[in-house]
Amino acid sequence: MELSLAKCECCGLTEECTFEYIYKIRERYHGKWICGLCGEAIKDEIARGEKLISTKEAMARLINFCKESKPSTRDLGDLVYHVKAPPDKSIQ
Repeated sequence: MELSLAKCECCGLTEECTFEYIYKIRERYHGKWICGLCGEAIKDEIARGEKLISTKEAMARLINFCKESKPSTRDLGDLVYHVKAPPDKSIQ
């Protein structure tokens, strides 16, 4: 069983999967690789609307949301700094 890396076209998560599984997911999502978490978010987007929308429309909404929600490189740098920083003595 050969494995390959697949990157989610919504959130960017990379997973190691079999070629068969990658093919099945891409078939379901119109040629795009979508991770399980984003797949659930797409299902929720379809279910919660008053008006019926297609899988493509729900995917487009999620992809747009993920792009708008991505932290900037500066924000990520700040996060790494704070995670690596020693604990503040006033907390102890």
